[in-house]
Amino acid sequence: MGRDEKIEWFGEEKTIYAHLAAMISHEATHVGQIVAFCYAENIQIPQEIVNRMALSN
Repeated sequence: MGRDEKIEWFGEEKTIYAHLAAMISHEATHVGQIVAFCYAENIQIPQEIVNRMALSN
């Protein structure tokens, strides 16, 4: 796959870099949703995740 090759992405043409950035952003959103759920339900988040994501205890 070349640098300038385009990928069809929900009806749009995106570069591979835009596609990867969108995927990373999408996954980060899911992690945030999981963290918010844990806070809301008072579920302890593993300390390694707290440290890596700079979360409050």
